[in-house]
Amino acid sequence: MVEATSKRAIAPRLFPVLLIVALLGSLLVAAAANAEPEGARIKSYQFTRSTDQAGGHPDIALQFEVGTRADPFIPDSCYCNSIKDALVEFPAGFIGNPHSVPECTTAQFALNRCPIDAQVGTAKPTVIYSDEGEIPVGNPLPLYNLVPPPGEAGVVAFTAPLINFPVYTVLSARTGSDYGLNAEVKGILSYLPLKAFKQAVWGVPASPIHDNERARSTGTPGLEKLGNPSNSPERPYLSNPTSCAGPLGVTLTTVAYDHGVHSATYPWSPTIGCDQLNFNPSQSANPTTEAADSASGLDVDLKVPQNDSPSTPSDSEIKGVTVTLPEGFSINSNAADGKTSCSDVQARFGTEEEAQCPDFAKVGTLSIDSWALPSPIAGALYLGEPLPGDRYRVFLTADGYGVHVKQAGSAYPDPSTGQLTVKFENLPQSPLTEVTMHFFGSERGLLATPTQCGTYPVVSEFEPWATGLANQTSTQFFKITSGPNGSPCPGPTRPFSPGFRAVGQSNGAGAHS
Repeated sequence: MVEATSKRAIAPRLFPVLLIVALLGSLLVAAAANAEPEGARIKSYQFTRSTDQAGGHPDIALQFEVGTRADPFIPDSCYCNSIKDALVEFPAGFIGNPHSVPECTTAQFALNRCPIDAQVGTAKPTVIYSDEGEIPVGNPLPLYNLVPPPGEAGVVAFTAPLINFPVYTVLSARTGSDYGLNAEVKGILSYLPLKAFKQAVWGVPASPIHDNERARSTGTPGLEKLGNPSNSPERPYLSNPTSCAGPLGVTLTTVAYDHGVHSATYPWSPTIGCDQLNFNPSQSANPTTEAADSASGLDVDLKVPQNDSPSTPSDSEIKGVTVTLPEGFSINSNAADGKTSCSDVQARFGTEEEAQCPDFAKVGTLSIDSWALPSPIAGALYLGEPLPGDRYRVFLTADGYGVHVKQAGSAYPDPSTGQLTVKFENLPQSPLTEVTMHFFGSERGLLATPTQCGTYPVVSEFEPWATGLANQTSTQFFKITSGPNGSPCPGPTRPFSPGFRAVGQSNGAGAHS
């Protein structure tokens, strides 16, 4: 009886406590439901550049701060969801040329002995060493341009002090979309979580305005001696887009150790002055034979000059090319024999992958030289799968330095004369300097030469990416100097003397033959 009375007396006292616990639990559940997703949250993010001039060579600065999942209700909670990877996506047309300045070798970088001329900027990380403490770097650390490993377009890196840990940023192109520049860091340390980061990259690294920040290595990261002039000529390392279209942005994406993903985009200030740029491309197109009325290949050489001045904006990049071949220069109907085509899926359009076109669709070779690559990259030309209203397609593919180029073009024959117009539209905003194409010749060549000897014009029209600039045109000529197989030039009337002969295999009477 006494025990029962005690329980009845205690229950009213417990009810308010249980109610408070329940309410607190509900609040915590509601807060968790409305909380930002787990991961290295981007608390702040900013991007600036020193000039908005189209084709100009800006110094850029990026800084951000990230949060972690340190639970205030759990003492000494881990930072296991701290930032692991970071990706910065620049607008299409913004170019970095890692081969315009000296490079630091892997051995030099490992020994902290990179030459001062390989420095392209500075980096300043801030890391967390306890729940309430952080370690900011004193002086900004030198950011070096490294010799890229095989298959990579470019790499920049700095060495974190105290722990002597290298941090690499890999530069690549978005070949699955707009061919814009990506800068990506993977495997950021987890036992010293990153809290904030600042990085500056110089548009013209050898410029004297950077002498105060140019570091001479002492062999110990963080103890470099600042204030050094460059020994290299001034050459642009960064270039603004040559298109003034917008709006644009610079996107930062972080991936945390718990796989949380967060993104933030900072507005890219409008690019101006596109009408001040130069644009002077030229092109030649010559058949592989000078014989009339014959199957032929074609050799094409497109040149787009790009100046290398640190004080003058880059020339406009090329957006489109239209080539009108002379009347009489037509498609060779025999070329299709034994050939297949490459589908858009096989060409890997819309992906970062290398094209996988079948060999039987190959009709030529290709070489692409770009201001942003150390040397030309080789590739091939393929017949593209016909589409409704677009029967005659050709695919350009080339691979090298981590870049996988895939571009489609089309040929349009005049329905009454057969005269060909070839178009390549929406070319990447990339500083192409030369593109050479060789379409195979022989009796299965894709094209057929005019039926008469003479001089024939090839008219090319070039569209610039720079808004405000007019299209440019050029005319080049080639000659047809003989008849088929080295015979004399045909007269005004094409020869026509067919013959016919039929005999039986046996002359025996009544025999099957």
